[in-house]
Amino acid sequence: MSIERLTHESDGYFVVSNNNCFEDQDENYCGPAIESLAAYEDTEMSPQEVKDSLEMFKAYRHVCGGKSPEEVKAIIERNSILQKALELSCENPCNWQEPEYWIKQAKEALSDGK
Repeated sequence: MSIERLTHESDGYFVVSNNNCFEDQDENYCGPAIESLAAYEDTEMSPQEVKDSLEMFKAYRHVCGGKSPEEVKAIIERNSILQKALELSCENPCNWQEPEYWIKQAKEALSDGK
């Protein structure tokens, strides 16, 4: 669903034509409220679509323990490294090394696609 824009750009500023506010004046209005409205209009989303997106994002954060998508990605990456380190250390049980050694080996193996 698309909304009708109330703002337009004029001389580098977003403005609302006065005919969208008052019928008897021929001016443009600008300011923080208009900038905010223009940013909303740039999403090309209806008010209901904005609400739906917000609810979906809240649900995502709830399922992911309040973590952002970036934080979830970092956790998955760390877990992959630790899993690979564990695999490498188990493949070499007689080669006792500090955990940092296996983590370094795991990072190298994962970056090489092994």
